[in-house]
Amino acid sequence: MSVDIRSRVDGEVDSVDPRHCFEEVLPEAFERHQDLLADAVRVFAPPPLVVEAAGDAWTLAVDGRRVSVRDAVDDAPGVVLRTNAAQLDDLVTDQVTVVGMQTNGTLDQPVGRFDTLLDWWLLLRGALDARAPHVPGAIALVDAAGAPLALDRSFPADAPLEEMGDFLQRAGYLHIEGVYSEDEMAAVSLDMDRAAPTYTPDDGRSWWARNGHGDELLVRMQYFDVLAVVTAAFLLWRRPRLSLPTWVPCAVVGTLWAFQLLKYATGRPL
Repeated sequence: MSVDIRSRVDGEVDSVDPRHCFEEVLPEAFERHQDLLADAVRVFAPPPLVVEAAGDAWTLAVDGRRVSVRDAVDDAPGVVLRTNAAQLDDLVTDQVTVVGMQTNGTLDQPVGRFDTLLDWWLLLRGALDARAPHVPGAIALVDAAGAPLALDRSFPADAPLEEMGDFLQRAGYLHIEGVYSEDEMAAVSLDMDRAAPTYTPDDGRSWWARNGHGDELLVRMQYFDVLAVVTAAFLLWRRPRLSLPTWVPCAVVGTLWAFQLLKYATGRPL
């Protein structure tokens, strides 16, 4: 299995202003890693991308086997991305992705399809991180006998670990059936309903999205496992083949209950 060993700095990073980015950083990165990106450039073959930032605009375009960066606006760009200097800085230093911008509502893409912008994002990160983007056919998905790997396969919870481990190594994921019952998952759903009112937009621990009617909906709850005692108990006691002394899950769940009591006593989410 190929492991992505890139890291993202959680703290202060060196900032990159737009002109330095498009006149030095990106041209040098695309030139230096031209061979590494060649297959992705050929397969993706994206139309020109225009990036507007800080009152200026640049065009990224495929030129044969390489990507060129021009200090000009293409006459018929396939994609246009509008950013400010801070957003561009975050994109280049990998503090945010275009998917993250779309999720938090800050993405300004007046022209082109989002999947085309994602192709450009992969090329940009590939150049900056010196890592070739994945292209179809780059990985041979076969089993131990050399036959095509059954990608829709699921395993019972008591399947041999060696067998599940081999599939995980080859496919990069693993589906395990029967870990939790329908009644248990219904209890988790109730936990989510109870926890949802403790989250608000801009609380720094949740994600929200607008539906077609303009309503803001809660779509991700961080630290849910701290608020949801029933769910935490399931994760500890019913985790497949988790070998822990009995007192460990009891102590953890007891601590979570203490947090819950404190939350209700103070009337504030933790």
